[in-house]
Amino acid sequence: MRAVVLLVALLTAEVLYGIGEQVIVIGGETGWQAIETKAHVIETSFLRPYPVLTLSSAQTYFSEDLFFSFDGILQDSAGNYSVSSTENIVLAPRENARFGGGAALFMGLSDAISIVPHSREALFSTGQILRDFSIEMWLYPVTAENGENVLQWNAICENDSYISQDIIVTFVRNRLQWTFSNFFTLSKDIVLSGQTSLVPKTWSHHLIRFDSDNGLLEYVVDGRIECIVFVTENGHEGTQVYQSNVGTNGFFVLGKNFFGMIDEFIISPRFVSEISLGTYRQNSGRVETIPIDLGDINSELVSVDVKNGPLVDDSAIELFMRVSNNPYHFEEWRALTAGVSLRDVRGRYVQLAIVLYPSKDRHFSPYIDSIQLNYRQNKAPMPPTQLIAYARNGVVELSWRASISRNTVGYLVYYGTAQGEYFGKDSSLGISPINVGARTSIRIDGLKNGTLYYFSIAAYDSLEPFHIGDYSSEVSARPLRQ
Repeated sequence: MRAVVLLVALLTAEVLYGIGEQVIVIGGETGWQAIETKAHVIETSFLRPYPVLTLSSAQTYFSEDLFFSFDGILQDSAGNYSVSSTENIVLAPRENARFGGGAALFMGLSDAISIVPHSREALFSTGQILRDFSIEMWLYPVTAENGENVLQWNAICENDSYISQDIIVTFVRNRLQWTFSNFFTLSKDIVLSGQTSLVPKTWSHHLIRFDSDNGLLEYVVDGRIECIVFVTENGHEGTQVYQSNVGTNGFFVLGKNFFGMIDEFIISPRFVSEISLGTYRQNSGRVETIPIDLGDINSELVSVDVKNGPLVDDSAIELFMRVSNNPYHFEEWRALTAGVSLRDVRGRYVQLAIVLYPSKDRHFSPYIDSIQLNYRQNKAPMPPTQLIAYARNGVVELSWRASISRNTVGYLVYYGTAQGEYFGKDSSLGISPINVGARTSIRIDGLKNGTLYYFSIAAYDSLEPFHIGDYSSEVSARPLRQ
C-alpha cells in the first residue's frame, strides 16, 4: 500500500502571496522523503549544500553476466561471481570515477582483484560452451607502460594434456593487446591489438565482443573498431566457427601490474552492438512522489514551481501531475508547465512525476533543487451560530444565525436521542441529517412527545460532492402535548 502522508511535519507549509494560498516544498532543506520511486535518478550533495535530484550515471546490471561498478563496494552486482582482493586495493571516490560512485584504483605490482565464477549460470563457469559474449571496461592508465597487465583469465583445459587456457590483456607500445591462448578450439594464439595510442591520465572505453554465428571477434576502443579476427577454420567469414569450452578452476585477475583506475567492468552474454560512451547511459530518469495530501477534498492546485540547475545542450526537465480525492484512484498523468498558473485543478491528493533528460552527448545532467506546490485548501464552511430550539406538540422549531463562510450554500440538520449521536429517524422530514438548503430555520415534525432530542447544524458548500463543515453547538428540546 502506498504511503499517504499529510505533509505538515515533513514538508514546509505556510501562507503564500494571497489570502488562503499555501505552499508545500519538496526537496531543498526539507529533503526528498516525499519521493516514492526513482528510476535512473539519484540524490547527490556535490552540487548544493543539501541533496539534489540528478541522473544516475550507473549502468543497469540485471541483464549482465558480471557487473562491477566499484561504487563503494567490491561486489558483482549480477551475483554470478565472488570477489577477493589484496589489501592495497583502494576504491577511488565519485569525483575521480568515470561512472557512478567510485572506481577501482590500482597502484602497481601487488594490487589485484580476483574474480571467481560461483554460479552455474555464469558464462565462465566450468564446462560452459560460450556462444555470444562481450567483455568491456573503462580504463584510466597513469603510465601505460609496456607489460602492465590489466586483465587475465586462467583455467585448465582437460583434454589429452592439461594445458592452460588464458585471456591476457596487456599494454604494448601504449596500446592495449588482447591475447586468447587455447581459449577457442585452436592450437594457435589469437591476438587483437589496438591501433589507437592510449593517452595516460585519460579515460577510454575498451570492448571485446564475439559473435558465435559467424566467428567475428572484434576489439573496439571508444566506439571505434580497432581490430577484427574471424575465429573460423580458414580465418574468414563463412566457414566453420570454432567454439570455446570453458576450462576448470578458472578465475579472472583484474589490475595485476597495472597503475591506474578501472571502472564499470562488465561481462555480457551477448554481442554488445550499441555502445554508449556518455556519462549517462540512460535516455532519461524519472521520479514520482507519494500522494501529497492538501488537507481537504477539492482543494485547488494553483501552480507547481521547480527550482533547477541550468539546462545545457538540449538537456531538459519534464513535469507531470495527477489529482484525486481518493489516494488509491488517480486520473491519467497529464503534462504540467512549471511556474504557470493552473485552472480548476482540484483534489485532495496530488501526485507529481518528473523526468530528467541528459544533454545530447549524454555528458551533462540537469538537476532539481526543490519542488514547490502552491495551493488553496478547500476549507469547509464554518458552522452556524446561535442555534435555538423551541419544543411544541410533536414538533421542535429550530432557528440559527447563518455561517460567516462565503462558500456556504446550505445546511444539514442533525438530530438524535443521545448527546453527540445524531441517528434520528422519527421526523416526517426524513432521517438525520435533513438537508434544509439555504434556510436558517426549520420546523421538524413527527417527533415523539416526551422524548428528549438533541440537535446540531453543519453548513456545506457548492462542490460536488459538497464539503460538509463541523457541527454547531448542540441544543436539546423535549416535545410535549399542549
